[in-house]
Amino acid sequence: MSPPGLLRVDGDVFRKYSGQPLKLSADVDFIVSKFVIVGELPLVKGARFDHGSEHAVVTDVLRQGDGVEIVVQDRRVQLLFYGESGPPAVNGTLVNQGQPGDIYLLRNSKRNEAIFTEPNTGSNNIGVNDKILVKQTMRFSFGPRRGSLMPELNDAWLAGARLVRLHLTPVGRFSRKLVADDFRLQGPNRAAIQPRPAAANSASLARIPLPENPTKAQARDYVKAILIASQRRNSYSPDDPQVGMLAKVGPQNLDVLFEFKANKGSGPGAFYLGNAIARLARPEDKEFVLRALPTVHELITLVVKSGWQAEARDTLVAALRDEQEEFLSREWIQAVASFEEPDTYPELKSYLMRCSNKQMTYMLIRRLPGIDLEDTVASAWKDARRSSSAYTVLDSCMMAAEYGHADVLESLVDILKRGDDENFQRRAATFIRRYTPATGNNDALIAWYEANRDRLVFDPKLKKFMPGPMPSSTRPSGAQAAPANTAP
Repeated sequence: MSPPGLLRVDGDVFRKYSGQPLKLSADVDFIVSKFVIVGELPLVKGARFDHGSEHAVVTDVLRQGDGVEIVVQDRRVQLLFYGESGPPAVNGTLVNQGQPGDIYLLRNSKRNEAIFTEPNTGSNNIGVNDKILVKQTMRFSFGPRRGSLMPELNDAWLAGARLVRLHLTPVGRFSRKLVADDFRLQGPNRAAIQPRPAAANSASLARIPLPENPTKAQARDYVKAILIASQRRNSYSPDDPQVGMLAKVGPQNLDVLFEFKANKGSGPGAFYLGNAIARLARPEDKEFVLRALPTVHELITLVVKSGWQAEARDTLVAALRDEQEEFLSREWIQAVASFEEPDTYPELKSYLMRCSNKQMTYMLIRRLPGIDLEDTVASAWKDARRSSSAYTVLDSCMMAAEYGHADVLESLVDILKRGDDENFQRRAATFIRRYTPATGNNDALIAWYEANRDRLVFDPKLKKFMPGPMPSSTRPSGAQAAPANTAP
């Protein structure tokens, strides 16, 4: 979780005083909160959770490749004076479900493992709110995630898992005086750097009007004005106001948004249009959705939820064949994998070779009946080893380790030795602990590897690299190797 900001200043003030010695004096108020378990639901259809005026029931547990989706019907009384101000964030992702200040996770307490819902997904709340009684359907997706090492959600893991609800509860408050001499404003926003265009665009966006019940021409002018005002952005997210503004044209103008999307290629405009179309599209727009899917990949979410994968098969497979396509969503790969058709395996393997989300893709396709990934993994790992990017190595090392490529450990130790980004080091250390019996901090992991590197043997059952007998050249005088296959 990212630390909160303690100081915010105007950009002009920052540029004026950047790098100068200053004195900071401030009173800082802290609110200390903790997550408290308020309920658990076993992954069984019909399982029920009651908490005061709220009642939740598991209505379905759906296996999706190496993931699972849990559907929960929730009914509660809206509390008028509920005290929490907003949802929490985990690793920068809002994960609020049900009541404000609540999150859900999937936990297997026997294995001491837990995972959060898919980022940018959370629960898809569908229901009614009549201000007193809230009724909604919540869908929680858990599965392989780009850039994260996840437990294998097999039947054994899920059999011992529960959907856990946590509530963020304040437990204390205190204040501290903060005084800092020789305080300096530092960062990339130096005097020589101009303000980001995105900040300047805010005012121009606010001045773009949308008439009530707009005509097609008025809708086009409105969309075009938003895209022009956003064209110089160099970073963007689904939470930017442009998505909501574009969605204001309504489902009746999906064709207008699609006209612009079809001609936009990539960049902020295409991103905002795709997210706005996905937000507006409804099950009754099926014909449009299937026609637009090749261009608007964001519509895959509705395709999967509506069960239209078979009708979208040609589009789904065609994207895998596109050599320019290097990042398809988890739902896209999962949809193709769900066919379990051997004639799609060459496309899946080819995509695994070139994609930028190898770990997630590998986890989704590795258990397909009859698929042989040995040569594909070997080639993909060979390419990754040539890269100087720690991310590329980490994204490929899971599949390489599970196929017994011993040089995976060397690459992971190199990341620890180089002092890469802290997140990369943490992931490298986690992989080493998973695929070897090594324990301890980074220095201990490096020392373990250096001591055992010449005698590591891959155990395919454990999927771990284990120390074998010490080589004779390094064995102390008089020592003998343990006899092979000796009965206990």
